[in-house]
Amino acid sequence: MSTDGVGKMTASGSVQDHPVAGMHGTAAMTMGSDGALWAADEYAIWRITASGEAKRYVLPSGFAAPNGITAGPDGNIWVINGNAMLLRLTPGGAFTEFQFPDQNCRTSDITTGKDGNIWAITPNGIDIVKFSPSMIPSTGVLSSSSLAFAGTAGGPPPAPQTLTVTGANESFEVSAVAPSPSWLSVSPTGNVLANQTMTVGVNPTGLSPGSYVGSILLTSGSITQVVQVSYNVTAASNTPPSSHNVSVSPASFAFNSAVSASQLVVSNSNPQAGAINFTASTSGGYWLALGPTTGTIPATAPYSVSIPVSVNSTGLAAGSYNATITISPTGGTPVNVPVTLTVASTGPPAVGGNVSVSTTSFAFKSAVSTSELLISQLVISNSNPQAGTINFTASTSGGNWLVLGATSGTIPAASPYSVTIPVSVNTAGLAAGSYNATITITPAGGTTVNIPVTLTVASTAPPSSGGNVSVSPASFAFSSAVSTGQLVVSNPDPQAGAINFTASISGGNWLVLGATSGTIHAAAPYSVTIPVSVNSTGLAAGSYNATITISPSGGATVNVPVVLTVTAAPSTVVVSAVVNAASFLPGAIAPGEIVTIGGSGLGPVSPFGLILDSNGKVSTSLGGVKVSFNGYAAPLIYASANQINCVVPYEIDGATNVVAEVDFGGQSGTFALKATATQPGIFTFDGSGAGIAAAANSTGGYNGTDNPAAPGSTIVLYLTGEGATTPKGVTGNVTSVDTSPGDPLTPQSQMKPTVTIGGFPAAVAFYGEAPGMVAGVMQLNVQVPNGLLGGNQPLSVSFGTSASQNGVKVSVR
Repeated sequence: MSTDGVGKMTASGSVQDHPVAGMHGTAAMTMGSDGALWAADEYAIWRITASGEAKRYVLPSGFAAPNGITAGPDGNIWVINGNAMLLRLTPGGAFTEFQFPDQNCRTSDITTGKDGNIWAITPNGIDIVKFSPSMIPSTGVLSSSSLAFAGTAGGPPPAPQTLTVTGANESFEVSAVAPSPSWLSVSPTGNVLANQTMTVGVNPTGLSPGSYVGSILLTSGSITQVVQVSYNVTAASNTPPSSHNVSVSPASFAFNSAVSASQLVVSNSNPQAGAINFTASTSGGYWLALGPTTGTIPATAPYSVSIPVSVNSTGLAAGSYNATITISPTGGTPVNVPVTLTVASTGPPAVGGNVSVSTTSFAFKSAVSTSELLISQLVISNSNPQAGTINFTASTSGGNWLVLGATSGTIPAASPYSVTIPVSVNTAGLAAGSYNATITITPAGGTTVNIPVTLTVASTAPPSSGGNVSVSPASFAFSSAVSTGQLVVSNPDPQAGAINFTASISGGNWLVLGATSGTIHAAAPYSVTIPVSVNSTGLAAGSYNATITISPSGGATVNVPVVLTVTAAPSTVVVSAVVNAASFLPGAIAPGEIVTIGGSGLGPVSPFGLILDSNGKVSTSLGGVKVSFNGYAAPLIYASANQINCVVPYEIDGATNVVAEVDFGGQSGTFALKATATQPGIFTFDGSGAGIAAAANSTGGYNGTDNPAAPGSTIVLYLTGEGATTPKGVTGNVTSVDTSPGDPLTPQSQMKPTVTIGGFPAAVAFYGEAPGMVAGVMQLNVQVPNGLLGGNQPLSVSFGTSASQNGVKVSVR
């Protein structure tokens, strides 16, 4: 070899060099069970495929100078050095270090025997050491904590799913538990070795439409791990359409320089058929862009997905352009949506058309014959939004007492496709009687609209009055999505007569009022409504503040704060709920609590299960998803588009307010929470947060009505939300047992739990973090009180004044 790397010698004796950039001092190599070559150098382990692709795994800092490597019978790569240290590397790239069983042994090479054991030799060649991977402690991490199936009553069973336990070297007792009829199955059952794939299947035979919950139990020693299996069975349609076809809205798009963005709604033609995956593509024009190009229509309302559609006419010559959007549902018929783009020669062409108005007439009444201002508004809309913008003029005839807030305008070719004009009358100098006038709306290229206006001035004038006013709302909060509102100015004492007032703005020229003065009449509804709007054009992202001041004649001034928040494009990540993963109850969160986050756009369409990082901790990144609480990264147990299961970091201990943030695909969503010391939730048998607890009997088996616990016997419970621990909890740790004298076997909650069963105190034999599970899952060994009546008895676990959820029970003999 002229450079570091590997070489291949053929049967004819020729040698071929395969240099590997970055490899230094290759010490040993072996052929892995995955068909790749695994090699060790001074600093790393290398995986080299037959095509020459090399991947580097940097050795942990505590492991140096490897001198032997072999592919173990457990599917992992095992490395040894001269200091009696073992290193296990999983196919996923996770390292774990171990002391060699014989700590006085100094080994020089390692290999795998046909007997399923690993053999090592000492430097002097006299001693040979044999050991089994089962001698190494295991973490026993499940590939998934829950499985979800969906099917149709009387229809074919859904596709089976797989389940494995990674990072473990012991065998497990595997069984499936589900209510009758037995729709849940797992294969193989009985003794199953770790890293062996188990197949989980469901069968709708005999099931009526509804939701079903079962469990897969994996027991090793005194530890039982539970995989919740949910099965949603829907009713079959008598004449269902093709189960994977979709419909779209609109059926086509027409864009121009004024209309350059819209949305395409893709819907499931048969919501009973379940979720539909689809891809979206464009053809015929690089100027056409889509939001996401893949998606899933959920099997829940509204059974649709919206895709942003936009065009960019930059650099295009004047003319007409055509393209097509194609929606291709998996297993269904593709749908084509034609798209046209018209580029004007010198800016947008003059566009016109008919308009509609919000009211066909106005009738004003004045309670006084002296000066009074009456206010209303006229909404002018585009009858055909696809036609583009419409310019119009507005005029009055028949009375100078009628005033318009604007005499011209342009209706935009975008939502809401309308313009609002303030309309007011001034009765100053008018004698009692009836007056008539007309508002004329003249759209460019459209039909003129005339709106009659009548004014009635009363003959009796009440005395001049004034006083305090009230306003609703007390403040405004505008954004890019909410840019209009109404301020109602009311007379809290209608008996006081009419009240004149003025309205003004301070702090922002982006804020617009429909009227700057008015009169609250001494007649119902004793109020005046002022249109309020904002114009964020040209404003940078940020927060802006202004004030509306209402100054009544003879009364106290009222200030109305206004906040405008200008943001970038809205995030596709929406967090709608954060609940305890065991009780499914919302509320304050505790350090180390396992929580379930619900929402939309939270993660990938295909779910990801728990994995370990290179330090042996539960990873804080899963399928591109990251979650933090007050900036501290949370270990992730499960991540999908609509649900995330994660562990609240212990670092929030002592906080009062907490902000949870979910990041995925360059977008983020937040959720505000309160923090507390403890928030216990008991895991239940069916995973619903109620019913029989997920408890193991000391006499064997899972607790339930078919296997009740005897009074005086011990049951093993699992919960979360126990809060801070002693020793201090380490976020993401997989709990191991500490046999040091004087130390607890596993970290314990700082408050000792109190347990009752059937209302009677139950002795706690052990409490601490559950071995082999992520820190945040607590194990309780509890003695069932003597003298309890048989049946399902209520169970409660408390830490001080904080108690677990109601409705959890233990089955007693």
